[in-house]
Amino acid sequence: MVLQEDITTVLKKYWAYDQLRGIQGDIITSILNCNDTIGLMATGAGKSLCYQLPALMMDGICIVVSPLIALMEDQEQSLTSRGIKACSIHSGKSKKRQDELLDNCIYGDFKFMFLSPEKLNSEVVLVRLKQMKINLFAVDEAHCISQWGHDFRPSYLKLNIIKENLGEIPVIALTATATQPVIEDIVSYLELTKPKILKSSFSRPNISISVVRSNRKLRDVLHYISRVSGSKIIYARNKRHCHEINSMLVKNGVQSAVYHADIPISERKKRQQKWLNSEINCMVCTSAFGMGIDKSDVRLVIHHDLPPSLEEYIQEIGRAGRDGERAYAVLMYNNYDLQELEFHYENSIPTIKRIKDIYNEIGKFLNIPSEGGAGQSFKFNSEAFIQKTNTNKIELKSALQTLEKNEYLRVNASFLTSDRIKIVASKSVLNNLLQLDSDVAKLVKFLLRNYEGLLYSHISVSLESIWKKLSWTELQLKQVMLKAEKMELIDYMNSDGDESLEYLTERLPVANLSFDARALKAFYSAKRTRFEKMVDYVVSMECRAIQLLEYFDEMNAHKCQVCDVCKGAFDTAFSKSEFAEGKDLILSALSKSSMKVDDLLNLWPLNKRNKLKSIAENLAEQSLIQFSGNKVSIRKQ
Repeated sequence: MVLQEDITTVLKKYWAYDQLRGIQGDIITSILNCNDTIGLMATGAGKSLCYQLPALMMDGICIVVSPLIALMEDQEQSLTSRGIKACSIHSGKSKKRQDELLDNCIYGDFKFMFLSPEKLNSEVVLVRLKQMKINLFAVDEAHCISQWGHDFRPSYLKLNIIKENLGEIPVIALTATATQPVIEDIVSYLELTKPKILKSSFSRPNISISVVRSNRKLRDVLHYISRVSGSKIIYARNKRHCHEINSMLVKNGVQSAVYHADIPISERKKRQQKWLNSEINCMVCTSAFGMGIDKSDVRLVIHHDLPPSLEEYIQEIGRAGRDGERAYAVLMYNNYDLQELEFHYENSIPTIKRIKDIYNEIGKFLNIPSEGGAGQSFKFNSEAFIQKTNTNKIELKSALQTLEKNEYLRVNASFLTSDRIKIVASKSVLNNLLQLDSDVAKLVKFLLRNYEGLLYSHISVSLESIWKKLSWTELQLKQVMLKAEKMELIDYMNSDGDESLEYLTERLPVANLSFDARALKAFYSAKRTRFEKMVDYVVSMECRAIQLLEYFDEMNAHKCQVCDVCKGAFDTAFSKSEFAEGKDLILSALSKSSMKVDDLLNLWPLNKRNKLKSIAENLAEQSLIQFSGNKVSIRKQ
């Protein structure tokens, strides 16, 4: 191995840092010694530097496998801004451009090439890789390789192609969320040779973590937003919640924006950049936002909905307080959230029979004859399929994941995104429009008759269904929609790309489909464990930090002293001085009118609400106040 420069020189030259952090030095040294390496580091601990720095010290190019286009482009842009030649190859670029970049990496002086796992499995790409002088393979978000991980991707299972086809090149696997079973899968599926496993603590003592039971989430979101300065992220489970939260914030004068997968990539980039530049204070988003985002001054992360796993949760709250200053993480939940999380879990574990039924229904839906379709790709309208077959998205996605893992089908990256429309015109404009007989008026009338909620948020629509029912052509519909957008009547968000399914074999009779029942059972068991651990975490009265650290096998952790539990959020006992303070506050607040109980409890900090509730109950026993349903008032003497 030829080392171009030493570690300190390269670190100073490209990153202007004087020293490495945590276990970065150990990981880099392991790579420079040509060891296969697994790096387990908390979000924000500097994982990317662990492969970028040693790759710059060695002759040749580093190949980075990454799961998201946005993540690849962020890393590519970051390296380019430092004067380091890097490129990314993904489905968002034309085949001609991909071909040019592959040639550049063979004959040019590029130091980094980012690939999706699907591209790495392409024969065309593999042939070109064999012509490159590769110094290191980096697998980012390596937990995706494991059925025990929270974001399992079947395409990651074939990454053993690295060892089998490209020789003894050192491999580094990096992730922020890996339990012991995940680590074992990473070693096995990547076929790593005696890997060095280096792990930093997931402890983030500067983040104060709280779990809040809330039946009025929008009000509580505004409550926390108004009390913490600096940049903020609000995670929601679905796009509808994102838009509801954002609308509420905007009405209350908060500079915020929405970010989710159905927003065009170009617009997402603009919003992300505004947030990075602090032109936008709040980003309201789904889990599509945040991976690879390096913003050090995020002071607050709110989860409006329960995340599906502790892995996702710890990754997302880890985006707060990267500068080491005090930051806050607030997770909201209520009984409905617990029921919805259970529904999501139950529908994500279809039986083998149900998976076979869905496979058969897809074949009929696409009109593929028996023993036909092998090697062919078909456009697939998931919304139309769901409506026709009485399937739900969660069940369909899980079934397709299993079919892909067993190499019957391949699903394109934009699957289950959809075209969405919102009517943005005012009521007066709509009333005038609906009196007309224009094509635009016909479109708006059709939308209002056939889709609910268009006046309030972006709703999934089937463009094919619309133009067929209106007896138009597809081109005619797009022209009318463009006109309606220019008239500011609708806001249209197209999907990231055409949904498609590729048949890897001919369409088989369901009796010929074969699944590893034991592996599937283990996969579902892992999902069950993640679901149960998430619920346990929410309802537990143990230090939040200890719970999270123990989940990731860090035993003997100490109480953090800054989470809601450590600060007494579940304490009901109160001192004489606290009783006197609480009594004065309650009687003063109720002196003008009755209040909702939640609003009354909101008058004290989160960690003292149970005490205030106990004080209020004590005052009710003394007949000073009275409760009536969800309201409390002064008792008339």
